Amino acid sequence: MAEQRGKLNFLERAGAALSPKWGLDRSIAKAQLQQFAATRPGRARGRMATAWQQGSSESWKKGRERIDAIWEARAMEENFCIIAGLLQRISMYVCGTLEYQPQTGDEAIDKEYADYFHDWCGRSDITGRHRFREQVALALTGAIRDGEHGFIRHMEGGELRLQSIEGDRIGNPNSPKQDEENINGIVIDKRGRVKHYEIYRRTRTVKYELDGTVKPSRFMHLLFPSRPDQYHGVSKLAPALPHARDLYELLGHEKIAAKFAASFTGFVRMKDPGAPGASDFEEPTQAGQPATYKAEPGSVMRFQNGEEDIQFAPGSQRPTNAFIQLVEALIREIALSLVLPYGFVYNMAAFGGVTARLETKAAQRTIRYYQERLQDVILNRVVEEVLMLGIARKEIPWADNWKKGAWRFGAEITGDVGHQTTADLALVDAGGKTITQLAAEHGNSFPQVVDQKAAELETILRVAKGKKIPVELLAGWLNNPTQMIANMERAAKGEPGPDDPPPPPPGQIGTLGDKGAKQILEVLAMVGKGETDRESAILTLVNVYGMPVGEAEAIVPKPPEDPNGVTA
Repeated sequence: MAEQRGKLNFLERAGAALSPKWGLDRSIAKAQLQQFAATRPGRARGRMATAWQQGSSESWKKGRERIDAIWEARAMEENFCIIAGLLQRISMYVCGTLEYQPQTGDEAIDKEYADYFHDWCGRSDITGRHRFREQVALALTGAIRDGEHGFIRHMEGGELRLQSIEGDRIGNPNSPKQDEENINGIVIDKRGRVKHYEIYRRTRTVKYELDGTVKPSRFMHLLFPSRPDQYHGVSKLAPALPHARDLYELLGHEKIAAKFAASFTGFVRMKDPGAPGASDFEEPTQAGQPATYKAEPGSVMRFQNGEEDIQFAPGSQRPTNAFIQLVEALIREIALSLVLPYGFVYNMAAFGGVTARLETKAAQRTIRYYQERLQDVILNRVVEEVLMLGIARKEIPWADNWKKGAWRFGAEITGDVGHQTTADLALVDAGGKTITQLAAEHGNSFPQVVDQKAAELETILRVAKGKKIPVELLAGWLNNPTQMIANMERAAKGEPGPDDPPPPPPGQIGTLGDKGAKQILEVLAMVGKGETDRESAILTLVNVYGMPVGEAEAIVPKPPEDPNGVTA
């Protein structure tokens, strides 16, 4: 552990009792030896790796390195602004405005589910301190920094509660047990399946006591493994910690050098320091130290007897370009360890043109990986259990698609908003992307967007009507809204619009409907069968159905003629 660096063993403590100076020197030497490899004790840089070192992902040595990385990563987060800001930025972009959007197909049930889960999020923490979104954000930060984070699922008052477990409490870091069945608190069977987790309680004096064991069904273990045989997670910062420590110390040394250079204003050359009338310099405090003279702001002086000249101290040239390049190189190494672009981690001014779009896409892929991992391990399990309990308690209704929904994490990052917007709209027009997907990329739900737009239009119409202002003046982006509103109102009243065809005049077939048309066809059929004469049929159509004489004569067939030319 970082706190035990330089700690003496039994024999060394015995020697220190005889010679305290020897014990102090020994303790300092051990601490320096461990710090040489920066969180990797026993592994000297540049030494060839061996199977004993790298064969097992859960060896005792690997376990010690994992625990040491936890302490070093926490120290870097606490003391080094670059590491602290990087972890906060990842958490902010990954979790964002975390929100669950049900998609059962029934808008009313969707709203009930969303309201119910949102209300539960305020009670998710068993300690009552954090909302669910904050718990998830802290879990993500802990999993990246410490390598792992856990949640124990409890039932309290018929509802689910979550207990956060930091990485160092999964097993005992002070006395890590490492054998074939107990991997420092993770007990497995012969096939490698986890039987239970040993959870430890950490006291204020950093003493670890066994709190209990938890079955996998009640434990959500968030980690980002790099090997399939890995059970404990290793800090994602582990490869970057030596660079972070070096950079932290380099910046501190450079600041000391800059302060030292800025401590001297100028140097006065004196022909005879003992000559009468010379400037009143302060006497040296110790033998061999030069005398000093305090320069008051805004003061003007002239040389006195015995003073020859004044030489001003040269301006500080720190930090040099070479030093800045070294800093940037180390930060790039830190960024690569987290699979993030340099511009996203440290200097967004480096974004530009195509590079900006490529790097933001690369950052978005890493962010999406973390989001999908959160969904698989924590989010989906939690929301399903919360809704299931709500349905069982009859606090929310049942729906066939009660499990169906989507998580919204906030808007995706983009390096060129104008170009990206144009490309997205082109994809929507071509059918390569749906409006629902586009809304989700901007952290919105499409049904919510439509509802909000409808509410905004209702407000605009209400204000325009109340103030007697044309709608076009309040919503210039709408295309002829006044005419559209007038057409909708006429349609609601059953009145024809200005572009509708005029209704047929009274008496025509268009006004008779299906029943009247059928009766007209029956009259024409009677003429064809000889059951009535043509003149009677024409009179019927004119007098009964209001048909003009010309139209009636045109549709009533004439009787056939016999071969001798006599009408039948």
